[in-house]
Amino acid sequence: MDSEGVYDDSGITDLSFGAKGKLPKEWMGDSLKGVGEFGVSIPTGDPDHGIGAGGFGFFGNVGMTAPLRAVRGYAQLGMKLYTEGRNTQWGNTLSYSAGGMYSLGSEWMLSGDVRVLTHAKDKIDGVTLPDAVQEAYLAPGGVWHPADLPFETQGLLLIGLTGDSYDFGLQAGVRF
Repeated sequence: MDSEGVYDDSGITDLSFGAKGKLPKEWMGDSLKGVGEFGVSIPTGDPDHGIGAGGFGFFGNVGMTAPLRAVRGYAQLGMKLYTEGRNTQWGNTLSYSAGGMYSLGSEWMLSGDVRVLTHAKDKIDGVTLPDAVQEAYLAPGGVWHPADLPFETQGLLLIGLTGDSYDFGLQAGVRF
């Protein structure tokens, strides 16, 4: 706990597993693409150090992409709901982002977006904290999609934009 009484530490947070599928073209038109995602997070992080929820989480997201000249624009809206576990219940979270991707060739893309997370009040040791939290990040990054392999990797640098945001973070992912 830091001098202000806030848990703030480093480490690996809860693991999330989800399934994603394309939305039917009839819903989107020819130029737009849409995806839906649903999943669960497992409480593998340490809630005592602020890097885990302490309970299971359930999430859903919907996203859209559209070609915008040389850039592919995208937007996403998501919701995460948490159960209580180990005397902790994180506040439910609404997330939204918007950004674009620029192709550097057949396998590489640059990306950049703004991400906002609005957290409801957390409940720790039976006490509901007085304030909700609003995080916002600038997220430059890149995507590598090898033409002969069935996956893509993504890496992002998260730069905090609000007082509730972490100063910076790294995010990495693999999609199959």
